[in-house]
Amino acid sequence: MNQKTIIGGLLALVILGIGFYAFNDRTAGPGLKTYTSNAYKISFQYPGTYFVSEKDMSGSELRGHHVVMLMEDTAENRSLADGTYSGPPREGPPTINVDIFQNNLDNQSPENWVKNSSISNYKLSPDGLLSSTAVGGEQALRYTWSGLYNGVSYVAAHGDNMFMFSGTSLAPQDPITRDFEDVVRSVQFK
Repeated sequence: MNQKTIIGGLLALVILGIGFYAFNDRTAGPGLKTYTSNAYKISFQYPGTYFVSEKDMSGSELRGHHVVMLMEDTAENRSLADGTYSGPPREGPPTINVDIFQNNLDNQSPENWVKNSSISNYKLSPDGLLSSTAVGGEQALRYTWSGLYNGVSYVAAHGDNMFMFSGTSLAPQDPITRDFEDVVRSVQFK
């Protein structure tokens, strides 16, 4: 090989490396935003290409249930979130959810909660595997499930609450799956 071929090859590798880094850099574009709740003692980062929608879902059982939902920031998704959507009937988009459930009355462990709560979607797990992990320094369980969407959930107890972090997608390679894992890694409990 001559010197020009070697230099050309190295230059091509450097350009490919820069392109790969720019494509995969999660701080590119609108950047990261931070969600913080003093009431629930949690914060996490999420891509600026998403918006936050929150809703109190507490039911008649007098148990608290608060939902923080991240959706891709499009006009259609915003209209779906605020109830002004007027297009043809459709399913909602894949989302990243943080469900916060009151747990100070039952004081369940994450494993008991996952296995005994229908809202955990654990019964939709194709393999029934629960993997031990950590979220925000708390012991957590991770599992997959499949229904209308493919889903991954992490469940951890902190303070008076049980936290279920769920990401849904249509396919495992969808960007939202990587974004979801980044959100979970950024969680901080106070």
